[in-house]
Amino acid sequence: MVVLKADSLGIADRAILVLDEGGVVVYPTDTLYALGADATRPDCVRQIFAMKKRDPEHPISVMVSSFRMLRSYAEVMPEHEGLLKKLLPGKVTVVLEARGLARNLSPSGIAFRIPLNPLAAEMVDMFNKPITATSANPTGEPPGVDVNGAFSYFGDLVDLYIDAGPLHGEPSTVVDLRDEPEVVRKGADYEKVLKAIKKN
Repeated sequence: MVVLKADSLGIADRAILVLDEGGVVVYPTDTLYALGADATRPDCVRQIFAMKKRDPEHPISVMVSSFRMLRSYAEVMPEHEGLLKKLLPGKVTVVLEARGLARNLSPSGIAFRIPLNPLAAEMVDMFNKPITATSANPTGEPPGVDVNGAFSYFGDLVDLYIDAGPLHGEPSTVVDLRDEPEVVRKGADYEKVLKAIKKN
């Protein structure tokens, strides 16, 4: 287990090495700290579910670095394009049908985020495939607002902690776009989401 500051030289490269080896990274996002692992590998996803003590029926979201990567792993319909550009990137998660990801991420649909956080964006872009983006806390426990909080939950189960200081955000708002747009979890930027859906 290693703890490094977010502004450490080569921090993204260090995270990629961990992810390539099937390890787990705690990293900062636009909202909270997240547990990151290779979202294309069922064994890595299984590990995240076990660490969070999460029911497999409750999906785990993923982080992609760009709309290009989103289109590579999600079924983005032409009617989605305008709304997606209003919602992403940032503090909103969208549920779409997916391809090329570990099937145990979700029994139905995958929740995708594109970060504005520069380190998260760089890390996923360099890894060149999605990583898990679920908050760094066991199910039912409050999110750790800093690396110490995440460490108190997971300790040596995490291979690399990236310390960006306290993050006092709230969970992202989740919008299901597989049919008519529907908010399935109210969170950050909720008012922005409502306006975007009404204008769509």
